[in-house]
Amino acid sequence: MWRNTSGLCLTRWDPTRPACLDNLILLTLDEADAHDTEVWGTSDEFSMHGKGLETLQLREPGFASSVETKFERVRVDFQLSKIQLSPEPHR
Repeated sequence: MWRNTSGLCLTRWDPTRPACLDNLILLTLDEADAHDTEVWGTSDEFSMHGKGLETLQLREPGFASSVETKFERVRVDFQLSKIQLSPEPHR
């Protein structure tokens, strides 16, 4: 049975990381807009950090914990390692 998914979209959980299996969340369009505004900032104050993922984690610790737990499961299931945010220097 097909269900209507026209009101859903994928967005990055952490804007500093690329769109990958352990950084994408499925939200309604309104939820995605609110999430992106909170973690990226508004289009007027666009930056790589916005208000930050930390603010969201403090405001909604249960939701943030649930998302992170699911990402851990994805990493195990797909044998992924968490991407390092700062590259190691070349030797």
